[in-house]
Amino acid sequence: MLQVILTTSNRFSIPEQAQMAVEGGARWLELSLPDAEDSFIRDCLAEIIPLCEETGSFLTIRNHPQMARQMNIHGVHLDGTESPGAVREELGAEAIIGVTSSAPTAASSIAAMDADYIALPSGTEPAQVAEYVTAVRGMGVELPIVYTAIGTELPENIMSTGVSGVATDCIFAAHDPVKACSDLLNSLSAR
Repeated sequence: MLQVILTTSNRFSIPEQAQMAVEGGARWLELSLPDAEDSFIRDCLAEIIPLCEETGSFLTIRNHPQMARQMNIHGVHLDGTESPGAVREELGAEAIIGVTSSAPTAASSIAAMDADYIALPSGTEPAQVAEYVTAVRGMGVELPIVYTAIGTELPENIMSTGVSGVATDCIFAAHDPVKACSDLLNSLSAR
């Protein structure tokens, strides 16, 4: 599983990033604009939504459940600011809800609140990722676990830690983001 994170960049606009990710084969885009005004977020979503509908791509947003509901997108990723259970009630059963967490002991409660996946914070070391996955699976929690890399490259062996997928913006640092996305998808599926 690959989630391509769309965020502000000096190189590409948000719609350009979305287009390149989809051309590269990504089918899950996450909009992450933590300091942006609602009007800017709404404008970005208005441009991205038709592309996602046309290509059958999932579109989620970080920490804006009300915007996800208003714009009728697939879901939201929470960084701990809101309860996944409350957001599930707001967005409904079909919404995708992810939660960032680094504490294995929180995994059971995250699963009980009907989240769809757990994402590890960006910068988590691969050895810590493997320990986290082992601990969570040892508790019987089977939610997908996603490795996050924002502003950094993915460790080459990250899939060997037991994660279900990655969320990253690293493709946009490449000379050819479309090819970088395609290559990343191929490397993830080969593991």
